[in-house]
Amino acid sequence: MVITETLISVAVLAISAVFGGTVYMLMSTYDEKKMMLEELFSQFINLVIFIFAIKILMNLDIFISDPLAVLAYPSSSAAFYTAIVLTGAMIIYKNHKGTLDLKHFLEALIIVFLASSMVYEFIYFIIYDNTYAFGHFIMTAIVFIILYMLYGRIEKRRMLIITVFLWSAGLIILSVFCNTATVFDYTMYPWFIILLAAGFILSILYAYRKKEVGR
Repeated sequence: MVITETLISVAVLAISAVFGGTVYMLMSTYDEKKMMLEELFSQFINLVIFIFAIKILMNLDIFISDPLAVLAYPSSSAAFYTAIVLTGAMIIYKNHKGTLDLKHFLEALIIVFLASSMVYEFIYFIIYDNTYAFGHFIMTAIVFIILYMLYGRIEKRRMLIITVFLWSAGLIILSVFCNTATVFDYTMYPWFIILLAAGFILSILYAYRKKEVGR
C-alpha cells in the first residue's frame, strides 16, 4: 500500500513537472529557454537525490536491514528542507562559477514551480477529493494568473518579487486557516515559508543587480 501511494505520488509529480515545463516553454521570451529548462530539471533531480540520500541517512539502521522499506516511507519535512538548502547551495556555486545564469534560472524556476504546483494540487483534489488541495490549487492558480498578467508588462524583477510575496502570503494564510500548509505533499511551516521567500527575494535582487553592474 505504501509503495502504491509512493508510485502514485511520483506519477503525479512527473505529470506536474511536464506541464510546468510546457507552460514555461510557451510563456518565456528567453532565447535559450530549452537550455534553461534542462538546467532546471537537472537541479530538480539533484533535489530528489538529496531528499532520498538524507532520508536514508536518517533511517540508516532500517535501510541496512530492509532498503526498500526506507525508500517506500514518505520523506520528512526536515529532509525536504535540508535538500532545498543543499540544492540552493549548488545553484549559488554554479552561478559563482559562471556556469548558470541566475537571473533567467529564477524566472524559469518560479514559472515552472507555480504551474506544476497548480496541476499537482488539482490532480490530488480529483483523486482524493481533498478540500485542502482544492484550496491550495485556487491560491496557486490566482498567483499564477497574476504572474501571467504581469509578464511582459512590468519589470521582471518586480514581477518575480511580487509573485514570491503573494505565493508565500497565500501559503501562510492557508496554514493559519487549515492548520497546515504543504508543497508537493511536504509540510511547510510558516517560519520556513518566510525564510524561503526571503531567500528567493534576496536572490532575485542579487541576480538583477549583478546584471546591471555587469553592463
